[in-house]
Amino acid sequence: RADVFSAWGDGEVDLRPQLTKADSGNIFRYGQSRVYGADISAVASAPDGRWSLGLSYAFTVSERNWGDGWVPWISDRRHEGRFFGTMRAGRGVRLSTGVSAASPLPFTAMLGWVMPAPPGFVARPVFGAEMSARGTGWLRFDGSITKEFMGPWHSRWEAGLGVSNLSVGDQAPRADSLLVRRVTGGLAQLYISEKPLFAIPVVPSIVLRGQFGVPH
Repeated sequence: RADVFSAWGDGEVDLRPQLTKADSGNIFRYGQSRVYGADISAVASAPDGRWSLGLSYAFTVSERNWGDGWVPWISDRRHEGRFFGTMRAGRGVRLSTGVSAASPLPFTAMLGWVMPAPPGFVARPVFGAEMSARGTGWLRFDGSITKEFMGPWHSRWEAGLGVSNLSVGDQAPRADSLLVRRVTGGLAQLYISEKPLFAIPVVPSIVLRGQFGVPH
């Protein structure tokens, strides 16, 4: 299966990323949006249902134009691929797995800072071009193992263990911030912290399902 998609929009509203005295009366900016791309997927399975496999790939571009040309948007992850599969490993045992990989998301990098002359000692960060930097890509693994068995009173049960979001890399866009740390002698030192906006934890799971009224 293959698909091609596109969408355009007008009247986008967003907060200005950097305010000046001239902008103090208007904290919003207005512009256009566009999203386009393509995706392809394929699925295969055994005639007896013993195994099934799937592959998918998506190319997506998400951009905004605030009056100075098109720039990548925060969700502009250009490439993303996924593999998933299930297999019967024995009597009543089923293995499932999924592996995803994606290219980096854009962010606006902080290049440094300017320290004003006394009495104003508040550092002013200096940023690069909007959304011109990229973080790191990410790799994610999900997996589970389940066992089916028959129970009393015409019941069928399924018990299993699984893990989701075992990953490395940036699953969220990065955001630079200017922080202060103590150095030798009790002095303060400024530094740039570059971290994702949030982190998604690893999620373990235990599954137990029961169905009654099943003929043995």
